[in-house]
Amino acid sequence: MRFEMIRALACAWHKLTIPKTLMVVNVALVSCQRAYNKFMEPSIFTRIISGDIPSHKVYEDDKTFAFLDIHPVLPGHTLVVPKAQVDRLEQLDDDDYVALMLTVKKVMRRLVEVYGPDYRACVRVWGFDVPHAHVQIIPTRNPKDVLAPNDMTAEPDHAALAAEAAKIAF
Repeated sequence: MRFEMIRALACAWHKLTIPKTLMVVNVALVSCQRAYNKFMEPSIFTRIISGDIPSHKVYEDDKTFAFLDIHPVLPGHTLVVPKAQVDRLEQLDDDDYVALMLTVKKVMRRLVEVYGPDYRACVRVWGFDVPHAHVQIIPTRNPKDVLAPNDMTAEPDHAALAAEAAKIAF
């Protein structure tokens, strides 16, 4: 009966005809994904948020956490993550998604304030490297920088990162 009600509401809303079996499969897939997110191992970002792994934090509120990438494309390369661990951005609850994007906007404004109005705070969302939704913000004057790969072979310069975080933190 519950699936019938969901199917009826979804069909009315989308003005579509959805076969009952398809609706059951879709609801089951959503339920499985939520269970996966709930019981997955803590990601490196979850461990950073909890303080198990040190980071160069630039901003934190009750729903989000922003810190410098240890393999930056350019100085100020910041990661903004929701505190709720989900694998993919579209899986966030609406409240967490809005909070994440509002934090992205705040960090973008802060980066432009720190680096100057001739910089753009460019956003990229790949979603392949860490199973925890996140948004990258790269301050740059050159659009090609946004597509540049991170140098994962370089040893992080934690002294430089700490100095950069001190300039950006708010």
